[in-house]
Amino acid sequence: MLQVRGLSEQLNLGADGKPHKLVLASAIQKRHGVSSLVENLAVSLAANPDCKVLVVTCCESDAGNGFLQLTEHTAISEIIENPVLQNVYAVKCLDSGTLSRWSILQKNLSEILQEFNHVLIDAPPLSNEPEMLRIVPDVDYMLLVLKAHAVKWQVLRKTRQLIEQVGQKNIGIVLNRRKFFIPEKLYKLI
Repeated sequence: MLQVRGLSEQLNLGADGKPHKLVLASAIQKRHGVSSLVENLAVSLAANPDCKVLVVTCCESDAGNGFLQLTEHTAISEIIENPVLQNVYAVKCLDSGTLSRWSILQKNLSEILQEFNHVLIDAPPLSNEPEMLRIVPDVDYMLLVLKAHAVKWQVLRKTRQLIEQVGQKNIGIVLNRRKFFIPEKLYKLI
């Protein structure tokens, strides 16, 4: 949890003193812990009583039963009426026939960014959904979540270059599920 607090502080400090409001979290492969990271990050950011956080999940998992379905006609008042936790709100943005997820989110985005201090987008892996690359240039910060010992550095480098090519320079890499080969008691001594 300490690492999540540090990350939430980094998002609050942002670039040039302006917080990173719109954050996209994705992975290279499924099951690297993006949803867990986004949930913990939302709770950490919402610990500040003046901070309202919206979690937008674009994943098609069954998790998030308390999530409101985001459509092109969703009113912000409807989102605010249904908090999942104190200062944490959640919507699910899935394909709806002709409109893409990003199109649906864009229709509501300006109003959403005025209402919430942070909007965290829980995105599927970039390799599975190339549409997510359309979102990358428009976010303030990109979080790339990696499962420790599961991704080769060449794949990471290629993915990072792809993200930079579409125009995103604010990239944070989170190493998830790291195994400590030195006993934790020794780490506390350091």
